[in-house]
Amino acid sequence: MEQIKKIKSKITEKITSIFKLCQSKIGNVNYSGSTTKRAIGANYTMEFSTETKKKKEEIEAQVKEIVLRYLKAPEELINHLKEYNIEIHRIPYAEKVLSKFHEEEGFIVPLSGKKAFFLNNILRMLKEKSFQMKFKTEPMFIFDAKDVEVYTVARALYKYYGYKNNLAGYDSRAQELYKITSHRKENIFKGLSAQDILACKEAMSRDMESINFTITLSVEFANSKKAAAKITEDGANI
Repeated sequence: MEQIKKIKSKITEKITSIFKLCQSKIGNVNYSGSTTKRAIGANYTMEFSTETKKKKEEIEAQVKEIVLRYLKAPEELINHLKEYNIEIHRIPYAEKVLSKFHEEEGFIVPLSGKKAFFLNNILRMLKEKSFQMKFKTEPMFIFDAKDVEVYTVARALYKYYGYKNNLAGYDSRAQELYKITSHRKENIFKGLSAQDILACKEAMSRDMESINFTITLSVEFANSKKAAAKITEDGANI
């Protein structure tokens, strides 16, 4: 959970600067994602995201219902993911390996190019499979070989539902732009068009939502445990 909170802090710093950048340097911009439309000018910002908000609420309810069944059993939650017919990889030092690709443990959208090629062959090597000339990957889950925190799995499931429901920001292009900019220390949007920047903003927003979802879930669970303990204590004192 501490790692998730650190990620949230980084995203917050970058996401607040995007609209200012668009307004001060880019001029008029019209962006259209799968579920969000946005127009930005020097003195105005217009956003049409009703469909995005509606889908987000539905996803949060669906994923929360599933996660609550397995909140004390992350391995069982990982087993539940098999129902989605998406490959699940369990590898040692997952976070360290994935950081080389600017990815995180959990759900990973389809990749292409050199990144897909190298990640695909590392995964094949770990499974003692032969080398493959493949420059695309399918959506997948990647978790550490052991000791996976339930909130890591919950966040991965939330992101998968967002991808499955075609929420703006979960497309491969937006995700790749987000991963590139999130690892730049300065001039993070250098070389990006206005459309790219706003696509990146959508991906950032989706990631922030997945983090907020897991943090809220952990707080609710902690409070419910405290309440249960209080009830038990009061009952013992009667």
